[in-house]
Amino acid sequence: MPEPFWRRPIYILICASAVIMIAVGIRQSFGLFLKPVSLGLGWGFEIFASAIAIQNLMIGIGAPLLGAIADRWGQVRVIALAGACYAVGVFLISQSTTQGGMILSAGFLSGLGLAGVGLPLMLAVVSQAAPEEKRSMWLGFVTAGGTAGQMVVVSLSQGMMTDMVGTPL
Repeated sequence: MPEPFWRRPIYILICASAVIMIAVGIRQSFGLFLKPVSLGLGWGFEIFASAIAIQNLMIGIGAPLLGAIADRWGQVRVIALAGACYAVGVFLISQSTTQGGMILSAGFLSGLGLAGVGLPLMLAVVSQAAPEEKRSMWLGFVTAGGTAGQMVVVSLSQGMMTDMVGTPL
C-alpha cells in the first residue's frame, strides 16, 4: 500500500515551513500594534508590552513541555491544538478591551500556542522526516520560513495600518 501523500517527507517540510512562516510572521507584527492599541484603549504602553513579555515567558516555559507531550501523544495533535490555541489567542487580542483580557489573550494563550507551533517542535518534526543527507538544508529551509514570515506579514501589517490611517504609525 503506497504511503499517503501527507506522510511524505517533502509535504512535511512544506507544511512545517508554512506553519513557521505564519506563526513567526504574526508574532513579529505585534510590535507594530503597541502604540495604536495602547492609545486606542487609553492605556499606557506597559500593558501591551507586559502581555508580550508574558508571551515570551510562555513560549520558553511551554516549548519543552509541549515537546514532551508531543513525544507521548503525537506531534500532529500537539501542533493542531497549539495552532488552535494561538488562533484563539490572536482573535481574543482583537476583542480585548480590558487589561486582564489583553494579558490573557496576548500573553498566556498566544504564548502557549506559539510554544507548540514555533521552531523547536517544527524542527524536531522535520528532523525526523528529512533524509539524512538533506537534513541540514531542510532545517535551514524551515528556519528561513520564519524570516520570510517576518518579511511578508510585518510588511503587510504595516501597509494595512498605513492605508487605514493615511500615515505610517
